[in-house]
Order: sequence, then structure tokens, then C-alpha cells
Amino acid sequence: MKKIIFIFLCLFVSNQFLCKGQAYKKINGITRPQIISKKISKDEYTNLIAHKIDRKLDSFSTIKKTRSRFEFILQNNKSIVLQDKGKEDDLTYRKYRYLSSLNKTISLFSKDGYENNELFLLNLKNGNRYKLLSTPYINKNGKMFFTFSNNIEIDYLSNKIELYLICDDNSIINLKSFDYEEAAPVEVFWVAENELAIKILNHIDGNERLQYEKWEINF
Repeated sequence: MKKIIFIFLCLFVSNQFLCKGQAYKKINGITRPQIISKKISKDEYTNLIAHKIDRKLDSFSTIKKTRSRFEFILQNNKSIVLQDKGKEDDLTYRKYRYLSSLNKTISLFSKDGYENNELFLLNLKNGNRYKLLSTPYINKNGKMFFTFSNNIEIDYLSNKIELYLICDDNSIINLKSFDYEEAAPVEVFWVAENELAIKILNHIDGNERLQYEKWEINF
């Protein structure tokens, strides 16, 4: 009887583990990629620079500000408004700027505020808004992009790389958010459709040391 109970418990725990694993692998119906990170030498990194991919973001002249505001009519016939307000010394100050577009649906804006600034993507059809660490760097096929921040000298700011997927319906999924401790990514770029090269500055016992990595993103 004890053996039967033990086998049942093992099967139950195993099933729970598998279910959790499946839930972890998928988000919004999209399978999370396997991201393989490996250290590379400085020479390998230098060689990868020759394969650096710079995909320029588009700029649509039709996105213009009227009377200190942007207004967009969404699919549900509701509207979203980005309205400038106040003067630079006011606590309520905000000023919006259109910067560029990832495609005809997703555009990049900045919001300057009182002692703070923000970059965000706006879906012009459904109004969804995505706050970013930096300008998005999009891959060759336009399906993924990364942002990163390096603020190693300021404790309350992050040193992070965030990787995103643009789905067929133009929703955006955060695939990976990686924080560096006592280190900061100082250069990140695409070297292939699913590969990133990264230069990292480490602060160890008051000494600075550079480290190089390559990420392979496998769906």
C-alpha cells in the first residue's frame, strides 16, 4: 500500500512539474526561446563587429503634432491623446515627441517631464503602450528588438538588457529581462537574425574589466 501511495505521489509531483514547465515555456501562446549565452574572446568580439546589423527605424511624416498634442483614432473608434502641458519648471510639465516607427502600427515616442524622461512604444490601433529602457534596436526581419541601460554609477538605476518579440498581431512580448550585478552592458548589437554580441564592463573590487558575450536565440 505504501508503495502505491509513493508511486501516486511521484506521478502527481512529476505532472505538476511538467505543467509548470509548459506554462513557463509559453507566454500568450508564444513559445519562449532558449537563449544560449556564452563568453567569447575580445578578438572574436572584434570580428563580430564586421557583421553588425543596423536596421534603421522608419519615420512617417504623417505623424504630426497639432495644437501641442498628438491624437490617434483607434480600431474601437475611441481616441488616445498625448497632450503637452506646462512649462519646463512646472512639476506638471510634459512634452511629447514622435521619434520613429517600428512598422506602420507601432511608433516610438518620448515624454519629457519635470526631472524625468521616458521612451515608449505606442500601438496606434489599440492604444497599448510599452515603456522602454532605450531606443529599440530591431533585428533584420523586424520581429525582435532589444533595449538596454548602463547606469553602473547610479545605484537606483538599472543595468539591464531586455529582449522583445513583435507578434503577428503587433502585440509585444518581453522574452527576457537580464539584470547585471556590479556590471553594465556598454555595447549590444545584432550580428544575425537571432544572435547578439555584447560588451560588458565589470566592476570587481574597484577594478574595471571588460567581458564579451554572444547570445543565440533559438525558438
